[in-house]
Amino acid sequence: MLFRSLDHAWRTRPDCGRCEHPPSSYLSRVYVDTVVHDPGQLRHLIDAHGWDHVVAGSDYPFDMGVDDPAALIEAVPALTAEQKEAIRWQTATHLLDGEQGG
Repeated sequence: MLFRSLDHAWRTRPDCGRCEHPPSSYLSRVYVDTVVHDPGQLRHLIDAHGWDHVVAGSDYPFDMGVDDPAALIEAVPALTAEQKEAIRWQTATHLLDGEQGG
């Protein structure tokens, strides 16, 4: 994963150590969307970031977006109904309301 490389650079290169903590320590502040076009890739994002840090995306109105974001979420293996609802709308609602977490 990219954060392992970033952490290594943070530890070993003076020009990369400008932030106070290793880059991976900020990962809990990062939210990602579902626009990956493949259920396996979306599963990887969920595993890397946590289902409560993934929100539904479409990239609308651009032509490279996902035609059916709900179907993509539905196709991801081993997601509970609670996790799917969080990804579809609950986490985004919390973020828009100024709350953190899913």
